[in-house]
Amino acid sequence: MSIYSDFFKVLSEEKRLKIFLILLNEQRDFYVCEIADALSETHCNTSRCLKELKAAGLIKRKRLGRGILYSVVEPTGSFLKSFFSAMLSVPRGFVDENIEVIRKRREMRVGEKCEKCIMKLSEDQYKSLRKNQI
Repeated sequence: MSIYSDFFKVLSEEKRLKIFLILLNEQRDFYVCEIADALSETHCNTSRCLKELKAAGLIKRKRLGRGILYSVVEPTGSFLKSFFSAMLSVPRGFVDENIEVIRKRREMRVGEKCEKCIMKLSEDQYKSLRKNQI
């Protein structure tokens, strides 16, 4: 399969499209748990979507301690630059709510580390904290 069809195939699924658009619009690194919270999705499903986006060459990852941060790749070549530019023309309303949540989740970091990962909260404790923060 060509690189072109890989891009469109991976973005044909709404969750992966939203993840890509969030990362593209924000131009920052985010932890899996931050992205999962922004989509109200499980960590496992979010990780799978991120793996597919990375395999298509649309995003990159870097390790920070025990955490893994994801961001969009730097577009190289005229096709990728044009493709990213076209993707930025998708109406923001499609991901506005997700972007608002991910920004608030990012503000909850302790230094540059994910507070959820640091504190190892139970799911109920974390939901309570998140409800108060967001």
